[in-house]
Amino acid sequence: MRFFNHLFLLVTLLVILIGGCADGPQASLQQSPIDQASGPAVRQKIAKDPHEKAAERYAKAAERKEKRISEGNFATSKLAELPLASSPAAKELQSKITKILDNKNFSKSQIGVYIASPQTGQTLYMRDAHTPLIPASNMKLFSTAAVLEAYGPDYRFETKLLTNGSITPDGLNGDLIVLGSGDPSLSRRFLRHDPRLVFREWADGLKKKGIKVIYGSLVGDASLLSLHGQYPGWLESDRSLWYAAKTSTLVFNDNCVNITVQRTKNGLETLLEPDTGLITVDNSATASSKGRVRVPLAIESVPNENSIQVTGELPRSAKHRTRTVTVPDPDTFFMSALSKTFLQDGISVEGEVRVEHNPQYLEKQPHIQELHVHRSPALADLVEYTNKKSLNLYAEQFLKKVGARFHEVGSRETGVMSVNSWLNSMGVPASEHDIQDGSGLSLYNKVSPFAFGMLLRHISQQDYFKYLRESLPVAGMDGTLRHRMRETPAYDNVHAKTGYMKKVCALSGYVTDADNNTLIFSIIANTHRNMPGLVKKAQDEICALLAAYSEAAKPQKATEPAKKTKKETKKKAKK
Repeated sequence: MRFFNHLFLLVTLLVILIGGCADGPQASLQQSPIDQASGPAVRQKIAKDPHEKAAERYAKAAERKEKRISEGNFATSKLAELPLASSPAAKELQSKITKILDNKNFSKSQIGVYIASPQTGQTLYMRDAHTPLIPASNMKLFSTAAVLEAYGPDYRFETKLLTNGSITPDGLNGDLIVLGSGDPSLSRRFLRHDPRLVFREWADGLKKKGIKVIYGSLVGDASLLSLHGQYPGWLESDRSLWYAAKTSTLVFNDNCVNITVQRTKNGLETLLEPDTGLITVDNSATASSKGRVRVPLAIESVPNENSIQVTGELPRSAKHRTRTVTVPDPDTFFMSALSKTFLQDGISVEGEVRVEHNPQYLEKQPHIQELHVHRSPALADLVEYTNKKSLNLYAEQFLKKVGARFHEVGSRETGVMSVNSWLNSMGVPASEHDIQDGSGLSLYNKVSPFAFGMLLRHISQQDYFKYLRESLPVAGMDGTLRHRMRETPAYDNVHAKTGYMKKVCALSGYVTDADNNTLIFSIIANTHRNMPGLVKKAQDEICALLAAYSEAAKPQKATEPAKKTKKETKKKAKK
């Protein structure tokens, strides 16, 4: 009996203790110091999205990232090399392709070719297919496919407006933080030719929340992707040109400005668009009064300075010249444009405008509240724009984004590591790919046609295949192939990525043959002299053969010339 009395007392104590624990947190939430310090409007916001929940979300996101890193890279199965086809139709195709490539103009050049039919399980043609060659913009196949595989075609980049403070009747009592994700689409390409459109929408949204003054700082969190640095194999002479724009976590206007040099009564003046107040112009150029100029007009960005230098002479025949020039510090350029737009739209910043590259910056904030999220177009749309237009900046952003998917920070190095590992897992020998960037601008990129073939074959087995295929230029229709292969079987059939730089001409992609099989091909030429016209002609002829190829068709027999009759011989003799 005494035992049961003791047991009853013990159970009673446990019930009391459990009840006290359950009541404790509820009581503390009711007396939240944040609620006590805030006005009714702020309490309503916190009730929907409390600081604690926001911090918890960011903590969970960090945990998910750690899990991804621990899981490693892409999960990819190894592909077996396909045997060489030996049917009569295949042999005839091989003979015709060889004849095209045996052109005496190519005798001192390296041309690698790999063609296969995954559906029939055969390699149709190989020529130096395992030789690594400079692929130029064919490299974008790796960066665009990798980002689709890592994030999916529906993924959207998110740029978030956060605060570590609170909204009061006077404005925002704290910092406004812009958390970047590497979104390349905040440019006139996607914003109705107005790169500031999104910034104006942000300003309108903040004013609707009662924010006309930011009493703290305007901070750009640019920690996701590393600073651009020096890319191996990029030419110094390309540094200021738009197609060599630097990568960044916060991207605005393709990280470029348009500078116009124009004649006035007082000489030459310069105009910047967009003019954020950050970039200065050092103009020492002169207006020539003669027909010929001694020193051509040069417009270049100054390394490691937010400055553009204009030198030389503007020809007499020209009223103005406009160049698109890269900015040296893209993240700061983004924030300066945002700050100026806010000021123009009636939002002032009492503190400083700065950029944070410290990955722990957000974690050190006492609390974080999310005010707005801007989402980019779907990744599939960005990939299509990248491949159709062959945009280097977008491809480089994708490479770094892939690095961020599997590593602590997104950088050129981590992106390259991820893609190299991906190719190795497909069964591509490490000796056949030396990747240096995501756009193909580096002269140090070396990839074999076989490696491209394995990539294209792998893509064709993925759910995102239709998006990648549709992103490629179509022969005679659009993109960089819009003027090629017209009036051939390849017209509106071949979907392929072009690649061109001096002494380099590449074409890799897909074509549907006459049997309705999807063929993959890669044709890369590294020539001893610059002859893109001849190489493109050869590539187009090969693509036309592939589009007309059929295993069911009987090979054409070599026929002897018909013997001329005596009558025909006499007529020829009279002539």
